[in-house]
Amino acid sequence: MRHLVKTLLGFAVLLVPTMAPAATVVGGDTRVAFGAAIAGLEAQLLGTASLVGGAPGLTVNFPITGGTLDEALSGAIRHDGSGVSLSNGTYTLALSNFVIDTSAGILFGDAALNGAVVGTALDLFNFDLSTVTVPQLTDLGNPLLALVIRPTASGALTAAFGLGDTAGVTLGLAATAPQIAAIPEPGSWAMLIVGFGLVGGSIRIRQARTPGSVPA
Repeated sequence: MRHLVKTLLGFAVLLVPTMAPAATVVGGDTRVAFGAAIAGLEAQLLGTASLVGGAPGLTVNFPITGGTLDEALSGAIRHDGSGVSLSNGTYTLALSNFVIDTSAGILFGDAALNGAVVGTALDLFNFDLSTVTVPQLTDLGNPLLALVIRPTASGALTAAFGLGDTAGVTLGLAATAPQIAAIPEPGSWAMLIVGFGLVGGSIRIRQARTPGSVPA
C-alpha cells in the first residue's frame, strides 16, 4: 500500500504541470458596434441577438452559448442561435452562429442569402488580440477590438449588394466577456488523482483478503 501511495504521488507530480484543462465557457455576451461599412443597408437582429439601447449607431449583443478557453485565452467562444441580417430591399444577407476562434484570430459564422444557405462556419472577419488588453477586451461598455472583413465576407457582400472589394475594411468594434465554469486548481487535480488511486488500491486489498466461500 505504501508503495502504491508513493507511485501515485510521483505520477501526480509529473502530471499536474501538463494538466491545464481548458475551461468551459458557460455564458456571457459579445458586443459589436457596427461601423460605416454597412451604411445604407437595413439591419435586422436574428434569434437571441439584442439591440444595445443608448449606444451610438448599431450596437448589438450576441449571447455566448458555449466554448472552451485555456489559460492563454486560446480556444473558441460560440454564439449559437443569434445573428444579424443586412438588406438593401432586394437581397438579404444573414450572418449567424458566430464562433470566435481566439487561437486563429478569426470570427467564423454561417451565411444565407435570401434564405438560401451560402455556407456554414465561413471565415468572415479577422481580429488581433494583441491590440487590446484583457480588461479592454472584456469591457462591453467600450468595444475596442477591430473586426476586419476577410475575403470570404467581402465576396458575400459584393454578391448581395455590389459593394466592391471590402476585404481589409473594419466592419466594427467588438468586446467579449465570456463566463467561465469553475475548474479544479492544479493541486486539486493532484489530490483527485491520488484519492482515486487510494480508493482503487484499498478495494483491491480488501478483495484479496476476503476468504472464498466454503462449499456446503
